[in-house]
Amino acid sequence: MLHTFAQHLTKYLNEQEIAQLIASLDAKRYQGLLLNIDKFSEENLIREFPSLIKHPIITNGYIYDPELIAPGKSYLFNAGAYYLQDLSAMLVASLITPSQDEIIADLCAAPGGKSIQTALNNPQSVLIANDISGLRAKTLAQNVERFGLSNVVVTNEDALDLIKKSTYKFDKIILDAPCSGSGMFRKSFEMLNDWSLNKVTKFQEIQKELLTLAYSKLKPGGELIYSTCSFSYEENEAVILSLLANSDAEIIPISAHESFYMSKDVPGAIHLFPHLFEGDGHFICKLRKSGQKIVQPLTKPKINTFGQYKLDLELTNHGEHYFGLKFNIKMPFNIVRFGVFLGTIEKGNISYNHHLAHYLPVSAAIALNAEEKEKYLQGETFVNLEFPDGYQVVKYQELNLGFVKVSRGNVKNHYPKGLRIR
Repeated sequence: MLHTFAQHLTKYLNEQEIAQLIASLDAKRYQGLLLNIDKFSEENLIREFPSLIKHPIITNGYIYDPELIAPGKSYLFNAGAYYLQDLSAMLVASLITPSQDEIIADLCAAPGGKSIQTALNNPQSVLIANDISGLRAKTLAQNVERFGLSNVVVTNEDALDLIKKSTYKFDKIILDAPCSGSGMFRKSFEMLNDWSLNKVTKFQEIQKELLTLAYSKLKPGGELIYSTCSFSYEENEAVILSLLANSDAEIIPISAHESFYMSKDVPGAIHLFPHLFEGDGHFICKLRKSGQKIVQPLTKPKINTFGQYKLDLELTNHGEHYFGLKFNIKMPFNIVRFGVFLGTIEKGNISYNHHLAHYLPVSAAIALNAEEKEKYLQGETFVNLEFPDGYQVVKYQELNLGFVKVSRGNVKNHYPKGLRIR
């Protein structure tokens, strides 16, 4: 199978380039960490993980050796201090031009790295993060929750259906298209046994349809970033060339870098090969729709009240579940999470959701000491006679951890059971 795959690459690579690519599939795999500077400082991050290497291209990106450290096991991960992601996938979102008052769609978003990075870089825009899988959409919502994001709407639609349902056009679209997955061979060599030329051809047709329809829903002057985790010419250059031949799309050139393999047939598009760029295999191309871009400011809501909190969010509810979005906008989609999941009101009783704890500023939280922090993360109840009665957000070293409910100094733990340290 590997020989067939190597022969398949002769469409655009020479023998030496193919040999280097194939050899890199056995190389050690490093991982990426994206720092959330809104919540955690670089100084504190490096103090916690001294072996991190700052990424030379990706803003707030770092490289780490998973054999040396396990950032995913730290409470900082669940507190939204950073996101862990493959470095090539992380580069995609870093190439999106930051702006404001935009409606951005991430059509195949789960588990959510590109969406989170885009939402953080575009806080004055709204992002629709979509996935076709209900289970993956829930995982996407959980990742958005950890970061306390209020400008993300998580939807569960077939990407084609979402585009067709949309009553408006998008300023930017992220299309990380479903593909044959050859760029993931280094992560899971078992995928090689599942690879075939028929699979490449099958996904090429899906990609062409997705890209064509997505482009039709782009505003004049809007941008679309197309990516795959495939090495195949048919799923990359061929798909882009098909769009260029049948539309007014223009390439936005990605600046050359020594770690990029610049496409010959689509100048300005890039391949990420593991022997040049640390990360899984990727193809990335930026496109612009011709025409003058017209900015239409998004409407921000008035201050609303949910329980004891005053929020700059547009409140809505689905039964007893209440949500808050940073902007006033209607969406005709199957919505999993509409901004911040605030909590529930049932029979007049309010229960706050964990998402709200991560959205609220640290100034709204009360501090735990080191011993209390450990008890909290383990789901234990403890006593602190100085804590005021009622629901409170607790923090440790300027990071909100979650809710507690205090009654006469008895601090009842509301940290989600699935996050508790055993």
